[in-house]
This record gives sequence, C-alpha cells and structure tokens, in this order.
Amino acid sequence: MIFVDTSAWFSSVVPSDSCYLAATGWISRNTQPLLTTDYCAIK
Repeated sequence: MIFVDTSAWFSSVVPSDSCYLAATGWISRNTQPLLTTDYCAIK
C-alpha cells in the first residue's frame, strides 16, 4: 500500500501542472493499492 498525498493527486488531474506527465505515468504503471486521507491538522 502506498500513501499518496494531495500534491500527487493534484498533479495527476491538472494538465498545466509541471509534474502532470510524471504523476499520470506513475499512477498508470502502479499496481499497488493507493491510500490517501482528508485529515488536516490546523494549529
């Protein structure tokens, strides 16, 4: 299982992001389950 943070998801859906090709390529080749969270720590 791989933890994926917000920046990876963002990059994979926003074509103008500089990491778009890397993110979409990695996600399409990945075979392991992906885990994310909506937890936000506010101090």
